Amino acid sequence: MFLAEECGVEAWAADLWIPPTENWRRIQAAGLGGRVFPLHAEAHTLPFADGFFDAIVSFDAYHYFGTNALYTADVARFVRPGGAIGIAVP
Repeated sequence: MFLAEECGVEAWAADLWIPPTENWRRIQAAGLGGRVFPLHAEAHTLPFADGFFDAIVSFDAYHYFGTNALYTADVARFVRPGGAIGIAVP
């Protein structure tokens, strides 16, 4: 929601633990219904096409699913050539 509001981007909020309906309520309340799209997804079986995103950002979650040395390379296929991956962990 922060990136959509502050940077004007569209964002797909993939979360395993928070139901999309719960996230959708917060998104709607913030007036971001046309720019933030919540979905239930497990990090190792993401439902996106190769090259779909300009960037992928993980906030406070990568340490839960990115422990496999090959994970970053695997998820990178969802970013278009020249795109970016950002990871913020505690």
